[in-house]
Amino acid sequence: MRAEFLGDSYDIVKQSLLQWLGSIGTWAAHPMFTESLSPEQTSAFSCLLGTRLLSKETFTLESDRRVYLAPARDCGCHVFLDPDTGIRLEPTRGRRAPLYVFGTELVEIASARPDRLTLVFDQCLARGREREQLRDKLSYFAEQGLYGFAYASHASFVLVGKDGSLVNKALETLKRESRLPDSRFVVQEPQNNQFRRTSPAQAKLKSYVPFVAAVLVSSAVIGLGAYAWANREGFRNVRICETLKPGITASGLTAALGQPVHRSNSNGETWWYFQTPSIMAGPIRAHVSESGRHVVSLHCHEDGPPTWTLSQ
Repeated sequence: MRAEFLGDSYDIVKQSLLQWLGSIGTWAAHPMFTESLSPEQTSAFSCLLGTRLLSKETFTLESDRRVYLAPARDCGCHVFLDPDTGIRLEPTRGRRAPLYVFGTELVEIASARPDRLTLVFDQCLARGREREQLRDKLSYFAEQGLYGFAYASHASFVLVGKDGSLVNKALETLKRESRLPDSRFVVQEPQNNQFRRTSPAQAKLKSYVPFVAAVLVSSAVIGLGAYAWANREGFRNVRICETLKPGITASGLTAALGQPVHRSNSNGETWWYFQTPSIMAGPIRAHVSESGRHVVSLHCHEDGPPTWTLSQ
């Protein structure tokens, strides 16, 4: 986690996931800070997530990784890990090492707490291959004796644990509380099928479904209203984005959509990302010219081709 991104759209998704999973137990967060933050900034991040922070130390190349991650490994509750980039299965000693939690480290953290869950922010995914690489990671963790699933979006997350029934409970809780479509989840199904096994207690609970149906429907209506309000700026941006025409300048774009919540440079291209409803496939994004004056292409929706691209 970095101070410049505090409160961005990714943080909103983190907050939502932790709230939706709150009914299954207490959560704590290891923010994996890669730069020094003030007490006010760390307090703001803790407040935003709604969890206590297990560490406020800065993660650097000189850090003893095992010591640094010990608070997560020794924690008695569910843990959220927030690396800058995400999960890297193959360890590296390069300068970018603090941006990741390695596969072996996550296995150790989850295995040390067999009756608890570990949730990880994961952007270590190649564009266009997100679901494929999430499956590869889940398969790796399954080989190490962990159950798990992933939420696939512009802000992706992986959840793992030793207890298959607890992981299944987390998945069903997340689907119920968020009302996200099943297509958003990538699930690792162990060969012994324990992940899908229904316990006697679960079977008994099914008999109460008709009784609670009316309550769930009314809760859904209230929840949808709350979601729309919390994401009102994102929905506004989607509507405005669809009205923008080729030839708009970068300054005109920010005047319409507000300042970018994230900027990136990849393969010599500069991309700006704007506030977008968390349920969408990906953020509104724009390819901006090297001079920073012109918009080369605009994507109002992640699914499908660009909204428009300037002819060369």
